[in-house]
Amino acid sequence: MDSGKTRVFLIEDNPGDARLIRGLLAEAGNSLFDLGHADCLSTGLKRLAEGGIDVLLLDLSLPDSQGLDSVSKVIAKAPKVPIVVMSGLDDESVAIKAVQEGAQDYLVKGSVDAKLLARSLRYAIERQQLREALIESESHYRLLADNAADVIWTTNMKWQITYVSPSIKRLLGHTAEETMKLTLKAILTPDSAEQARKAIQDQIEIRTPRSQYPPLVLTLEHVRKDGSTLWAEVMMSFLWDEDGKLSEVLGVTRDITQREKVEEMLHQREQDYLILLESTHDSILVVDAETLKVVFGNRRAALMFGFDPVLHDVVGVNLLDFVHPEDREIAIKGFVEDLYQQERRQRYDVRAKTKDGREIWVSALATRIGFQGRVAVLLSLRDVTKEKRMEDERQKLEEELLLAGRLAAVGELAAGAAHELNNPLAAIQGFAQLLTKSTDLNEATKKDLDTIYREAQRAGKITQNLLFFARKHKPERRLISLNEALEKTLELRAHQMKVNNIELSGQLQPDLPLTMADFYQVQQVFMNIIINAEQAMVEAHGKGKLVVKTRIVGNSIQITFTDDGPGISEENLDRIFNPFFTTKEVGKGTGLGLSICHGIVETHGGRIYAKSKLGKGATFVVEIPIVPEDQTPAEQAGLVQAKGGRNRQS
Repeated sequence: MDSGKTRVFLIEDNPGDARLIRGLLAEAGNSLFDLGHADCLSTGLKRLAEGGIDVLLLDLSLPDSQGLDSVSKVIAKAPKVPIVVMSGLDDESVAIKAVQEGAQDYLVKGSVDAKLLARSLRYAIERQQLREALIESESHYRLLADNAADVIWTTNMKWQITYVSPSIKRLLGHTAEETMKLTLKAILTPDSAEQARKAIQDQIEIRTPRSQYPPLVLTLEHVRKDGSTLWAEVMMSFLWDEDGKLSEVLGVTRDITQREKVEEMLHQREQDYLILLESTHDSILVVDAETLKVVFGNRRAALMFGFDPVLHDVVGVNLLDFVHPEDREIAIKGFVEDLYQQERRQRYDVRAKTKDGREIWVSALATRIGFQGRVAVLLSLRDVTKEKRMEDERQKLEEELLLAGRLAAVGELAAGAAHELNNPLAAIQGFAQLLTKSTDLNEATKKDLDTIYREAQRAGKITQNLLFFARKHKPERRLISLNEALEKTLELRAHQMKVNNIELSGQLQPDLPLTMADFYQVQQVFMNIIINAEQAMVEAHGKGKLVVKTRIVGNSIQITFTDDGPGISEENLDRIFNPFFTTKEVGKGTGLGLSICHGIVETHGGRIYAKSKLGKGATFVVEIPIVPEDQTPAEQAGLVQAKGGRNRQS
């Protein structure tokens, strides 16, 4: 054990059992054991011949050797290497024979935990060393006993101490000479003395001469010379005389007070770690790397995924059950494959599904670890749903700011272009009018000039719209009747609607109050909506019906325009008020009309929106707040909120 580790060699042909034993040794402490392995006896014997092995774990069912014959072959090849048999056969007679053949211990697979295995290996080494010492010579035995850290002692069958090593002074405070005048009962507490008596009596009844048995191991409470007590581990071997009678008991006593303290400390440390895991703000999961099943989850992880934190029912769930179906490939590749191969920490953001069906974003830091003797993945999880939404509910704002910047630039460009176009358009209209007054023109030419004049007028209106959109003039408000503004607009379109076979139905509430608004801007809003409705109906089926209504809704006057045109798709419904958006052919629309309407209504403190289903017409709704002469729209809005607050309180 030059490296500080116990060099254990395992001869076992079952890969699963070999993996289990490796896991138990790892659990007992990776820094304590160094494990080698062979899957047949012949290979194992070659390795034993090379030396450097402290203890052997031997299976009795091997491809090239069966039963206790394997023990004999090992002893013949390496007589100084202690043997611990590990068999799947729970048979006491076989166990006794194995020990009789020279094995130090017999363990049954499936009934061994890490602590028992570690202790058996340690004792096997110690017993082998003791056996060799006894074989060498009595003097050597005495030398070893006198200088051993543990207390070595012998008693006769009357339980009188016949020998005790000097280390008893360090353990109990008595000198060797003082101790030999005492009985075992005198150095044990009453409870431990009774426990030892019963255990020894049971062993005496079952043991027979010339048979080898494993030592009896007891943990007993001892009484020191000063009256204090300590716990010690006592290992007793029974010796027989030539007549086949029990003649002597050889014992080794080891102070385990420090070990108990260490074990208690480790236990306390485990509890502390558990408290830390349960107290952390992060959700912690440990996932088996092969099965992807959760083997540990703290309380916060259970809460995050909608499980009961008391029942710990998150344990046993497959990791992929938490992951959104579209992100499972990321989880498999990232959490398992990359981590398993590269053995480095990885961070991933994935969408997760909770037990109650919620979808959340999770930032996961994955680390490869060993857990309960298996490769596992430690996941530290944090719910970043709010952060993700802020990054998005932010990106959208950046896009809107970018669009606003572009629109500002386009507005400047549009204003300049409109100013530049006004002069040539005015000249075109003027000269077209002058030419039409000439008497020497034929009718065809006059018709063409009239077309030029009308198109120049249309271009002029477009430039006016561009100027209005670019400048965003503040409305000049006065007390007006929205019914009057709507009626005058309908009068302007009456002839054209008649030509286009549009049936008009007006349902205007007669007692609408006056409100502060810009008459002409409101009229422009109505005109744009009406013209759009006309064009949509005519293009759809060459006729149509337009229903216009006004009414009071809360503190606003609502004006609705309902047509039986082709309707608006859901995709376009959210875009129709965007600047330059149009579904019309080139030359039939600028995409500014509804955007201008939106701006006008907003500056009046109102709102405009559309409701439609494709193929079932559309309804445009304009809501203008009722504002008295001595109030601005902002003041009116504040008044409405204050009234609402008082109403809620009452």
